[in-house]
Formats: sequence, structure tokens, C-alpha cells
Amino acid sequence: MTGGDGGVMQSDGSGWARSWLTVSEPTSIQCCDSTANPVMGCPGCELWCATRKTCYAGVLHGQRGGHNRGFAPVFTRPTLFPRRMAEAARWDDLTGKERPEKPWLNGLARLIFVSDMGDALAEKGVQDKNGNRVRGGVPFDFLRTEIIDAVLSPSGRRHRWLWLSKRPARLAEFCEWLRSRHGLSIPPNLCLGTSVTSKATLHRAKQTADVGDEHIRRFLSAEPLWEDISLA
Repeated sequence: MTGGDGGVMQSDGSGWARSWLTVSEPTSIQCCDSTANPVMGCPGCELWCATRKTCYAGVLHGQRGGHNRGFAPVFTRPTLFPRRMAEAARWDDLTGKERPEKPWLNGLARLIFVSDMGDALAEKGVQDKNGNRVRGGVPFDFLRTEIIDAVLSPSGRRHRWLWLSKRPARLAEFCEWLRSRHGLSIPPNLCLGTSVTSKATLHRAKQTADVGDEHIRRFLSAEPLWEDISLA
């Protein structure tokens, strides 16, 4: 999986771009057709910490955030942006279509990468888009309404969604909450994935494999890969 900025410019009709919106159709990320970001920003990981600042999402926030309403004002303060997933669900169905720039996706349903510019399972530092603090991390109610409802909608069912998080333990909590509180499972067209960069982060793969039930489709992003790893 390679990175892209996950953004498109939107015109205000005067010829000037009025905002940078991070719902992208199309995107330069090779594994998907499009991206959608219900949460912008991340409280940090091995790619964005006191000793390293190499996360492309963090770099782009530094370049475009703050003054730009489409981004988290500060990358380490994850910000909620409702209705982005619903907008993405309405994009055209690509099933059976060719992608000249990405022939490996030919014929597939539209693949939408969820959260390339943040982590929707952030557990701290979260705020709404008005800057109000949200206690306890990204609310599960928000994730159900924003992600699950969009994926389950008639238009959302046409696509396949790839939800990536470096916080699979919290993802497991969300799946259990979804089952016990609402009687819902992860939809079959929503694939759950995590990222590993080294042997020290391999536990995420095991945690993701244990999320939910055996019907869930899962994927692994191994980039940037800092050393040889074994999935054995």
C-alpha cells in the first residue's frame, strides 16, 4: 500500500478552490479507487512521535492544516467530520468497470480506503470540527452512524470499504459494542485492516485477526517496513 494525500479541491463557482476536502475520488493510493476520512488526525504512533515525524498524513496536516477547514487544526488532535462517509457512499458504482490507471482493480467494486489521513479509533485528544473536546476518544456512536450506517446504506452496499487502524484493540471493543448494543456485525463489504512496520508492531496483526467473527474480511498494510518480519 502506498500513500497519497487523499484530497480533492472543490470549486466555489468563482474559479477559486474554497476548501480542501478529504473525500477523494479518485486518489493516487494504489490499492483503492477513493478515500474517505470521517476523522482527520491521529494522537500518534511509531511514525509520529517525539523522535520521528515521517507520517505523510502528519506532514500534510503541517502544510495544510490550521487555516484549512478540511483538516484537523493540529494533527495530534483528531477531529470529527460527519457525513463524509455518506457522501462517499453516493459515488458511482465501478463494478465491472476498467481503471486504465489501475488495471489491477478492473472489474471490482469501488474500493474506498477509510482513514488514510487519521485514525478513526483515536482514544485521546479528540475534538469536533468546532474545536470542542470529545472525552473518551472517538465516540462509538459516531463510528456507527458515520461508518457502519454509510456502508450498510443502499448506495454504500455497492462499494467495498477498507478501514485501516493502528488501534485494533479498540476496534475489537467497537465490534463488541456494536454487537451487544445494536445487534450488528461488521458488514461483509467492510474490510478491517491494520498496519505493521516492524517486529515490535506485529501484535497488531494478531489483534486484528481476533476482531469480531470468522466472517470478517481482514487485510494488512506492511509499509513503511523497517525490517524483515515473519507472519508465521
